[in-house]
Amino acid sequence: MDTDRAQHDQVRELTTLLRSSSDPFWSRLRDLLRDRGVAPEHAALAECFPDDTSFEFGIVVAQDGSVFQFGFDYLKKPVESGILSEWEDLTGRFRSTSHHASIETALGFLRRPTGG
Repeated sequence: MDTDRAQHDQVRELTTLLRSSSDPFWSRLRDLLRDRGVAPEHAALAECFPDDTSFEFGIVVAQDGSVFQFGFDYLKKPVESGILSEWEDLTGRFRSTSHHASIETALGFLRRPTGG
């Protein structure tokens, strides 16, 4: 499988989980994104992976093309009570990050007529 296809498949899988999974992590993340003004049902998830104990690193692309890096922290609390302990706007500089390829893929994903 080529890198572009693998990248697209990863973004599609993460975005599907973000938009529709009933898992408590995804449900809580949707709520937290809405609180930050990002509609998860119209966003794409470029990255999301465990980065430490009870901490998930992620990058979400909003429908308007805004790019945000987040840290979801649920240390010493149930995942349903997790918080976004990090929130950074990468919109104007994501091309200089190590995640630029997955962000570009997520942007392309959102430009498709079906939103993915």
